[in-house]
Amino acid sequence: MTSGVRQPSFWRWLAFGTGGKPGWTNLVQSWLIVDLLVGLGLGFVAEIDITEASRAVLFPLVSIFVAVSVAWAGNAHSLILSREIKSISLLHPGGFVEYVYPFQLGILVILITISLWAVAALGIETKMISSELRHGIAKYYAVILFFVVSLSVRVTWQTVCLVLNLLIYGDYVRAVTGDGERDAIRQRARRRRRKTCSPQ
Repeated sequence: MTSGVRQPSFWRWLAFGTGGKPGWTNLVQSWLIVDLLVGLGLGFVAEIDITEASRAVLFPLVSIFVAVSVAWAGNAHSLILSREIKSISLLHPGGFVEYVYPFQLGILVILITISLWAVAALGIETKMISSELRHGIAKYYAVILFFVVSLSVRVTWQTVCLVLNLLIYGDYVRAVTGDGERDAIRQRARRRRRKTCSPQ
């Protein structure tokens, strides 16, 4: 029974956090300025047809991001369920979910990116507006597309860094635990020797 216990949810973590920082702070960082500059630069400078470009880019984009998501799922499952990471999570203000939901946030960003590029590939963003505004709106939509691609690349890198950090933390905890167990064994061995050498 879990009545009376408030279960953590991804959306609550994203908006308010679970004791640590809110999840949106993983996205809203100083690097967001770089993402905006990438979107503005490529969106207004590149003279391309967004619909045709989206159709050419969509399949490779989906393939890469799906492969990354599958890799994340496998790594996250084996790492997060390890005894060492559970021990570390006890020291985090946000608890265990602070090591789980960043993976879900990364996949959410990737899904939003794929969806926006799929809409562009269908041409929906140009067919629903008048011809005189089509070019301008397409430019702004291109800014959004390149912005979310830059954001997805950053989130992917952050998730890779999280996986590597978890590996390092887990190895450190195992080393400390191993040293503690070896010290305990040495202490028990010394006590036995003292008992054996003491006069009866």
